[in-house]
Amino acid sequence: MKVVVDAFGGDNAPIEIVKGASLASTEYGVEITLTGNTGTIENIIKENNLKFKGELKIVHTEDVISMHDDPTSLLKAHKESSMALAFKELSEDNADAFVSAGSTGAVVVGGTLMV
Repeated sequence: MKVVVDAFGGDNAPIEIVKGASLASTEYGVEITLTGNTGTIENIIKENNLKFKGELKIVHTEDVISMHDDPTSLLKAHKESSMALAFKELSEDNADAFVSAGSTGAVVVGGTLMV
């Protein structure tokens, strides 16, 4: 199974999100795609000695949609955000599942209008 994870969505992101993705990978053998800033994600993996059992893919972006942004901004102003790119991976059949701890409104918008 391939899971795409919005690494920069939610509280304590990205460190706790990347740690959770590593745990899911090692515990369940799922392939993980993380969306977010590649350098930051790679530093977290290195500094915390995280392992990934399956394939790890990182989709780079500098943009993040915050809890304070209008959820519909996912479609235009934040179409290159970590969440939007995660939805793009899902809609292009590059993943079987999507996970984000980010804006619930943006998740609903993305799930409804992008996927």
